[in-house]
Amino acid sequence: MLAHPRVSAYTSALARAVRPGDVVVDIGTGTGYFAMVAARLGARKVYAIEGIRQACQIARATVRDNGLEGIVEVVHGLSTALELPERADVAFGDLRGRLPTFGANVASMADARARLLKPDGRLLPLRDHVHAALVESDELHEHFFGGFRDPAFDLGACRAAVAHEIHDDDKCPIRPEHLVTASARLFTVEYGVPCDVFRGDVELVALRSGFAHAIALWFDAEIDAEAGFSNAPGGKLTVYGRVVLPWDEPIALVEGERVRMSAVVRASGDDHLFSFATTTRSRRVRQTTVALTEITGVLPPSPRA
Repeated sequence: MLAHPRVSAYTSALARAVRPGDVVVDIGTGTGYFAMVAARLGARKVYAIEGIRQACQIARATVRDNGLEGIVEVVHGLSTALELPERADVAFGDLRGRLPTFGANVASMADARARLLKPDGRLLPLRDHVHAALVESDELHEHFFGGFRDPAFDLGACRAAVAHEIHDDDKCPIRPEHLVTASARLFTVEYGVPCDVFRGDVELVALRSGFAHAIALWFDAEIDAEAGFSNAPGGKLTVYGRVVLPWDEPIALVEGERVRMSAVVRASGDDHLFSFATTTRSRRVRQTTVALTEITGVLPPSPRA
């Protein structure tokens, strides 16, 4: 388990952040693993917060099996709705999905900074950088749209529905050779800072002549100044995968061409809405608006355009 890039990054960052006698808050503790790491590093008290009741039961059993129930207290609930008896020296969490703008991740860490940490407390992670590139993959395109081309019927509405959903690349992993453009940093999430809107405006340069079948998104995480991980194509981290926004009609590109991409990511209820506009040299514009909650990889129940 320690060999996993995410685990090793958090473990090493906690080793630098947690001091003997500290109070620590673990937001989204899951199995309680990192809470136990903090306890072993000398924390006096660890509040391990978890919103899923069954996960709390597993975490309590795991903490008990490791003899740490006197230090680690598993608390059921959402961190944003809890009042703890004391403020923490260290707060950390990993509530990301395939992107950091998933669910209440950003809001929860900002709330932790404001309410759960001491004024001089240490918050992990520091920030995440979201990157974008265009992808050329016939296999990926066929996976999303191949089932909705039939000479007997017009299934355009079905294809449009797929193109207006956000997907993952679990079935057809994106590899570095699939990137038809260079990647660019789209925006950065600074943890502990309240933010409802993230904006990006970048140019993606075509690495070769070919076709763009989709937008790919991933992130590079900075847990602290020395540790981090990435779910970029070709990396070792596979637990997150990449986000894919497929296009029904591929876009032809020539080597060196610059594609303009503008993105707005806006908090909406319990999650975020993504709006993308891509413009090619022919001034052809592709606009996509999707909700991050809808990572399906299959046709939604009813087409939406």
